[in-house]
Amino acid sequence: MSRPNLPERRKRLMDIAPEMPALLHAPRATLRPPRFRINVRRLLLRFASAAVVALALFGGYLTYQRWQKDLLYQAASTALAAGNWSASREASARLIALDPEFKDARTLQRESYYRPAVQAIEARQVDQAADYVMQLNLLDLAYKDIPDRVLAWPELRQALISRYTERWQKGEIVAVGAIVGHWGGNVTGVAFSPDGRTVGSTAGDNHARLWNVGTREEIHALVGHQRFAQSVAFSPDGKIVATGSWDDTVKLWDVIGGQNERTLKGHEGIVWAVAYAPDGKSVASGSSDRTVRLWDIASGRQIAKLEGHHDNVRSVAFSPDNKVLASGAEDGDLKLWGPASGKELRMLSNPGLQVLSLAFSPDGKLLAVGRSDGAVVLLDTSTWQEVRMLRGQEWPVMGVAFSPDSQILATAGWDDTVRLWNVASGEQIRVITKDFGVVQSVAFAPDGKALLSGHADTTIRVWEPK
Repeated sequence: MSRPNLPERRKRLMDIAPEMPALLHAPRATLRPPRFRINVRRLLLRFASAAVVALALFGGYLTYQRWQKDLLYQAASTALAAGNWSASREASARLIALDPEFKDARTLQRESYYRPAVQAIEARQVDQAADYVMQLNLLDLAYKDIPDRVLAWPELRQALISRYTERWQKGEIVAVGAIVGHWGGNVTGVAFSPDGRTVGSTAGDNHARLWNVGTREEIHALVGHQRFAQSVAFSPDGKIVATGSWDDTVKLWDVIGGQNERTLKGHEGIVWAVAYAPDGKSVASGSSDRTVRLWDIASGRQIAKLEGHHDNVRSVAFSPDNKVLASGAEDGDLKLWGPASGKELRMLSNPGLQVLSLAFSPDGKLLAVGRSDGAVVLLDTSTWQEVRMLRGQEWPVMGVAFSPDSQILATAGWDDTVRLWNVASGEQIRVITKDFGVVQSVAFAPDGKALLSGHADTTIRVWEPK
């Protein structure tokens, strides 16, 4: 078949698309896609104009904010100097809301509670002083000399304890903040110093640490243990802190300087628990070598080796009158010893269970026993009979602590919770945390103003009643 000539091809194309002739004869340039011409100079000018306007607006906002901050700061300072505490508090609160990082504003806010608190203390107005101190404690747990003033006035301390207990009972708890600084493993032990200014802690990073309660900043890292630091206890005068470790030792540290004063050696296994005697002359320690040992603080020598447990000794506690030393072990036995004689006074068995935590109430009337089945047993120390059993923890109870007036019990467990209990009724007041992992330890402040909990996420949480 012969190839059609050019006229025939054009005719066929015209039959298909009448507009094709124009395209076929059109210049080559008209077949190209259209070009969009962009005026770069005009675009840049518009962008620059918009940027100038934005910067001007932002600069105006910053100027206004700075002016507002200056105005509020002047108002708060003037009101504070004039003794108008409420006006100073209001202005400083607005200033903090405007700039949360403005430290001077937080100082003004603290001073607006501190100064009237001092006036009330010096005037011996116990109710007013207690109210101001409680408000100040929500901002700073140990501001200036307030802890010393509280300790020096027993009536004020008792008023604070009563107020805090009432609020704990209501179950209205706030998280004041977290103490962060252990960077390797669970926080295994927490304790308040007797004056409430310092927190001691132990953790899986092999270190014990001391913290400022008010600022929640580290005071000292107590470096010396070779394995996990497991337990911590302050001396009654607050000058020495004892720590037990997986390296089989008990170490005594100077609280002010942070130096290791003495290392107590003798255990042949993990030191799970340490406790100071109320007279401050001796320390008790419980170990995985199945013994309880008593140590003389002055000389560092071992006073007694108490044997009888058949498994790890997980907890030790002295009665407030120093007449009884209790020890609990994974064999389920709770043993009561005479610290002076070193003799076993009584043994209470919990078959098939483990005794993991112990605490005497400050009034000496009760002994709380935390067990592996999640129960806490309250024992009457005059008869050693069970008063009541508290059930709520779903896993082993790793820590127990009484409030200073013995009315509230805090428990810590493997179910990731801290629970508060009414000691008199046995009713659970509140579960206050379930977000930070296993809780191994709890401790109340000496005046009841705060509660510490040590967590598996390496943090120490600080809780207060509203």
